Amino acid sequence: MNFRRLLWLGMLLVALVACQSGTTATTAPAADTTQAETTNAPADAGSVGSVDDMPAECIDALREYLQAIEPVVEGIDFQSLTQNDFEAVSEDLEAATEGFEERTESCPDLDVSTAESFSIIREFAEEEAPGTVAYFTFIEDFVGALESGGNASGDCETDIAAFQEFVDRGGSMADLTAAEVAEASTLISSIGANCSDERFQEWSQDEDIQTWISG
Repeated sequence: MNFRRLLWLGMLLVALVACQSGTTATTAPAADTTQAETTNAPADAGSVGSVDDMPAECIDALREYLQAIEPVVEGIDFQSLTQNDFEAVSEDLEAATEGFEERTESCPDLDVSTAESFSIIREFAEEEAPGTVAYFTFIEDFVGALESGGNASGDCETDIAAFQEFVDRGGSMADLTAAEVAEASTLISSIGANCSDERFQEWSQDEDIQTWISG
Protein backbone atom coordinates (compact mmCIF):
# COMPACT_ATOMS: atom_id res chain seq x y z
CA MET A 1 0.00 0.00 0.00
CA ASN A 2 0.84 3.45 0.14
CA PHE A 3 -1.13 4.80 3.04
CA ARG A 4 -3.14 7.03 0.76
CA ARG A 5 -4.20 3.98 -1.26
CA LEU A 6 -5.47 2.23 1.85
CA LEU A 7 -7.50 5.28 2.80
CA TRP A 8 -8.65 5.69 -0.80
CA LEU A 9 -9.84 2.08 -1.04
CA GLY A 10 -12.08 2.59 1.95
CA MET A 11 -13.53 5.77 0.48
CA LEU A 12 -13.96 4.05 -2.89
CA LEU A 13 -15.99 1.35 -1.21
CA VAL A 14 -18.28 3.94 0.35
CA ALA A 15 -18.59 5.83 -2.94
CA LEU A 16 -19.47 2.71 -4.92
CA VAL A 17 -22.17 1.71 -2.47
CA ALA A 18 -23.53 5.24 -2.40
CA CYS A 19 -23.80 5.59 -6.20
CA GLN A 20 -27.00 7.50 -6.93
CA SER A 21 -26.64 9.04 -10.38
CA GLY A 22 -27.38 7.72 -13.84
CA THR A 23 -23.71 8.09 -14.77
CA THR A 24 -23.08 4.65 -13.29
CA ALA A 25 -25.02 3.03 -16.10
CA THR A 26 -23.73 5.20 -18.90
CA THR A 27 -20.03 5.06 -18.11
CA ALA A 28 -18.32 1.75 -18.71
CA PRO A 29 -16.06 -0.02 -18.22
CA ALA A 30 -15.19 0.95 -14.64
CA ALA A 31 -12.72 3.74 -14.06
CA ASP A 32 -9.01 2.90 -14.06
CA THR A 33 -8.24 3.26 -10.37
CA THR A 34 -4.50 2.94 -10.92
CA GLN A 35 -4.45 6.08 -13.00
CA ALA A 36 -6.50 7.97 -10.44
CA GLU A 37 -4.04 7.10 -7.71
CA THR A 38 -0.99 7.93 -9.81
CA THR A 39 -2.35 11.32 -10.80
CA ASN A 40 -2.85 12.43 -7.20
CA ALA A 41 0.19 10.80 -5.62
CA PRO A 42 3.19 12.80 -4.43
CA ALA A 43 6.76 12.01 -5.40
CA ASP A 44 7.68 8.33 -5.18
CA ALA A 45 8.91 7.46 -1.68
CA GLY A 46 10.02 3.99 -2.67
CA SER A 47 8.58 0.73 -1.40
CA VAL A 48 9.10 -1.84 1.34
CA GLY A 49 8.18 -5.49 1.77
CA SER A 50 6.50 -5.32 5.17
CA VAL A 51 5.14 -2.90 7.71
CA ASP A 52 8.18 -3.56 9.91
CA ASP A 53 10.45 -2.13 7.19
CA MET A 54 8.71 1.22 7.19
CA PRO A 55 10.08 4.27 8.99
CA ALA A 56 8.99 4.50 12.61
CA GLU A 57 6.90 7.60 12.00
CA CYS A 58 4.98 5.80 9.24
CA ILE A 59 4.31 2.78 11.45
CA ASP A 60 3.06 5.15 14.14
CA ALA A 61 0.80 6.87 11.61
CA LEU A 62 -0.67 3.57 10.44
CA ARG A 63 -1.22 2.47 14.03
CA GLU A 64 -2.98 5.74 14.83
CA TYR A 65 -5.06 5.43 11.66
CA LEU A 66 -6.27 1.97 12.62
CA GLN A 67 -7.01 3.04 16.17
CA ALA A 68 -8.90 6.08 14.89
CA ILE A 69 -11.20 4.11 12.61
CA GLU A 70 -11.68 1.15 14.95
CA PRO A 71 -14.59 2.71 16.87
CA VAL A 72 -16.25 3.54 13.54
CA VAL A 73 -16.01 0.13 11.85
CA GLU A 74 -15.91 -2.33 14.73
CA GLY A 75 -18.86 -4.69 14.85
CA ILE A 76 -20.38 -3.55 11.54
CA ASP A 77 -21.67 -6.19 9.13
CA PHE A 78 -20.50 -4.49 5.95
CA GLN A 79 -22.02 -7.19 3.75
CA SER A 80 -25.52 -6.12 4.76
CA LEU A 81 -25.14 -2.33 4.78
CA THR A 82 -27.17 -0.28 2.31
CA GLN A 83 -26.36 3.13 0.87
CA ASN A 84 -27.94 5.07 3.71
CA ASP A 85 -25.95 3.07 6.24
CA PHE A 86 -22.73 3.71 4.33
CA GLU A 87 -23.35 7.44 4.16
CA ALA A 88 -23.29 7.60 7.95
CA VAL A 89 -20.17 5.43 8.08
CA SER A 90 -18.51 7.61 5.44
CA GLU A 91 -19.03 10.77 7.46
CA ASP A 92 -17.53 9.15 10.55
CA LEU A 93 -14.55 7.77 8.59
CA GLU A 94 -13.81 11.15 7.05
CA ALA A 95 -13.83 12.77 10.47
CA ALA A 96 -11.65 10.03 11.98
CA THR A 97 -9.03 10.15 9.21
CA GLU A 98 -8.77 13.90 8.70
CA GLY A 99 -5.16 14.89 8.07
CA PHE A 100 -3.96 11.33 7.69
CA GLU A 101 -3.11 11.62 3.99
CA GLU A 102 -0.94 14.68 4.55
CA ARG A 103 0.93 12.97 7.39
CA THR A 104 1.90 10.02 5.21
CA GLU A 105 2.87 11.72 1.96
CA SER A 106 6.53 10.79 2.42
CA CYS A 107 5.88 7.19 3.52
CA PRO A 108 6.96 4.32 1.25
CA ASP A 109 4.52 2.06 -0.54
CA LEU A 110 3.31 -1.34 0.54
CA ASP A 111 1.26 -2.71 -2.34
CA VAL A 112 -2.24 -3.94 -1.47
CA SER A 113 -2.98 -5.39 -4.89
CA THR A 114 -2.48 -9.03 -3.87
CA ALA A 115 -3.91 -11.35 -1.25
CA GLU A 116 -0.48 -11.61 0.39
CA SER A 117 -0.09 -7.87 0.79
CA PHE A 118 -3.63 -7.51 2.09
CA SER A 119 -2.79 -10.17 4.68
CA ILE A 120 0.10 -8.00 5.89
CA ILE A 121 -2.34 -5.22 6.67
CA ARG A 122 -4.73 -7.63 8.38
CA GLU A 123 -1.94 -9.05 10.57
CA PHE A 124 -0.88 -5.57 11.63
CA ALA A 125 -4.51 -4.67 12.29
CA GLU A 126 -5.00 -7.79 14.42
CA GLU A 127 -2.19 -6.62 16.68
CA GLU A 128 -2.96 -2.91 16.85
CA ALA A 129 -6.72 -2.54 16.28
CA PRO A 130 -8.49 -5.91 15.94
CA GLY A 131 -11.85 -4.22 15.49
CA THR A 132 -10.74 -3.11 12.01
CA VAL A 133 -9.91 -6.57 10.62
CA ALA A 134 -13.40 -7.31 9.30
CA TYR A 135 -13.45 -3.93 7.57
CA PHE A 136 -10.21 -4.53 5.66
CA THR A 137 -11.23 -8.09 4.85
CA PHE A 138 -14.41 -6.75 3.32
CA ILE A 139 -12.52 -4.13 1.29
CA GLU A 140 -10.29 -6.90 -0.06
CA ASP A 141 -13.28 -9.05 -1.00
CA PHE A 142 -15.18 -6.11 -2.51
CA VAL A 143 -12.29 -4.86 -4.64
CA GLY A 144 -11.41 -8.42 -5.61
CA ALA A 145 -14.96 -9.00 -6.85
CA LEU A 146 -14.83 -5.84 -8.96
CA GLU A 147 -11.45 -6.66 -10.45
CA SER A 148 -12.26 -10.30 -11.18
CA GLY A 149 -15.53 -9.60 -12.94
CA GLY A 150 -17.53 -11.24 -10.18
CA ASN A 151 -20.70 -12.89 -11.45
CA ALA A 152 -20.50 -11.38 -14.94
CA SER A 153 -20.53 -13.91 -17.80
CA GLY A 154 -18.88 -11.72 -20.41
CA ASP A 155 -21.85 -12.14 -22.74
CA CYS A 156 -23.81 -8.99 -23.49
CA GLU A 157 -27.36 -10.32 -23.35
CA THR A 158 -26.69 -12.74 -20.50
CA ASP A 159 -25.36 -9.94 -18.31
CA ILE A 160 -28.19 -7.59 -19.27
CA ALA A 161 -30.63 -10.30 -18.17
CA ALA A 162 -28.72 -10.77 -14.89
CA PHE A 163 -28.79 -7.04 -14.22
CA GLN A 164 -32.51 -6.95 -14.99
CA GLU A 165 -33.07 -9.36 -12.11
CA PHE A 166 -31.92 -6.60 -9.74
CA VAL A 167 -34.24 -4.09 -11.41
CA ASP A 168 -37.23 -6.45 -11.31
CA ARG A 169 -36.92 -6.73 -7.54
CA GLY A 170 -38.15 -3.16 -7.30
CA GLY A 171 -36.77 -0.34 -5.22
CA SER A 172 -33.54 1.16 -6.50
CA MET A 173 -29.78 0.66 -6.46
CA ALA A 174 -29.74 2.55 -3.17
CA ASP A 175 -31.48 -0.41 -1.56
CA LEU A 176 -28.68 -2.86 -2.40
CA THR A 177 -26.15 -4.04 0.11
CA ALA A 178 -22.45 -3.49 -0.55
CA ALA A 179 -22.05 -7.06 -1.79
CA GLU A 180 -24.94 -6.61 -4.21
CA VAL A 181 -23.52 -3.32 -5.44
CA ALA A 182 -20.31 -5.15 -6.28
CA GLU A 183 -22.31 -7.69 -8.28
CA ALA A 184 -24.32 -5.01 -10.09
CA SER A 185 -21.18 -2.97 -10.80
CA THR A 186 -19.37 -5.90 -12.41
CA LEU A 187 -22.41 -6.52 -14.60
CA ILE A 188 -22.46 -2.87 -15.68
CA SER A 189 -18.77 -3.02 -16.58
CA SER A 190 -19.25 -6.25 -18.51
CA ILE A 191 -22.23 -4.88 -20.40
CA GLY A 192 -20.22 -1.82 -21.37
CA ALA A 193 -17.28 -3.95 -22.49
CA ASN A 194 -19.13 -6.69 -24.34
CA CYS A 195 -22.18 -5.05 -25.89
CA SER A 196 -22.05 -3.08 -29.11
CA ASP A 197 -22.19 0.69 -28.69
CA GLU A 198 -25.71 0.69 -30.07
CA ARG A 199 -26.91 -2.04 -27.71
CA PHE A 200 -25.22 -0.45 -24.72
CA GLN A 201 -26.81 2.92 -25.40
CA GLU A 202 -30.20 1.29 -25.89
CA TRP A 203 -29.87 -0.51 -22.57
CA SER A 204 -28.36 2.34 -20.57
CA GLN A 205 -30.95 4.87 -21.76
CA ASP A 206 -33.89 2.63 -20.91
CA GLU A 207 -36.17 4.57 -18.56
CA ASP A 208 -36.55 1.70 -16.10
CA ILE A 209 -32.78 1.23 -15.89
CA GLN A 210 -32.15 4.94 -15.40
CA THR A 211 -34.83 5.22 -12.73
CA TRP A 212 -33.60 2.18 -10.83
CA ILE A 213 -29.98 3.37 -10.80
CA SER A 214 -30.73 6.98 -9.94
CA GLY A 215 -33.16 5.98 -7.20
